Amino acid sequence: ALGLVLLTAARGISVDLEDLLLGQVLGVSQMDVYVTAALTGSVLLILYLFNKELVFSSFDSVGASVVGLPTGWLDNLLLVLLALVIVIALQAVGIVLVMAMLVTPAATAYLLVRSFTQMMVLGAALGAMAAVAGLYLSFHINVPSGPAMTLVATGIFIVVAAVRRRAPA
Repeated sequence: ALGLVLLTAARGISVDLEDLLLGQVLGVSQMDVYVTAALTGSVLLILYLFNKELVFSSFDSVGASVVGLPTGWLDNLLLVLLALVIVIALQAVGIVLVMAMLVTPAATAYLLVRSFTQMMVLGAALGAMAAVAGLYLSFHINVPSGPAMTLVATGIFIVVAAVRRRAPA
């Protein structure tokens, strides 16, 4: 809320509030693409390097601290990575839909795999697929890109959940 107030009060900064709330991936510059690629690469590298420690600390912080892992530092690292992912997603889907695009592909992957690492990889792939499909959908039916991407991700989740419910365990 403070950020929105400061943006509207600032002179010389032209920000369309609707694009900020709902996203506008078509308005990105080439520099935005480079910055996004660098941030994405950084997040992926850190997740790769600290995967075991982050998973252990997240699911069993007491056990992680007993074996000597710096759980406070790992928790802060995870929060910083989450903040970076949110910053990356804001341009595409906006403030309103960024949480849906973080949670929905991961929830879909959770229904399909049992390994946490496989869930992270599949969730990222499903999120990327939903973003590309939503972008094409937004172009062809003339709707905002952020909601289209989120609806595609939600549609994938609904289909997977319906198929999983019918399939014998």
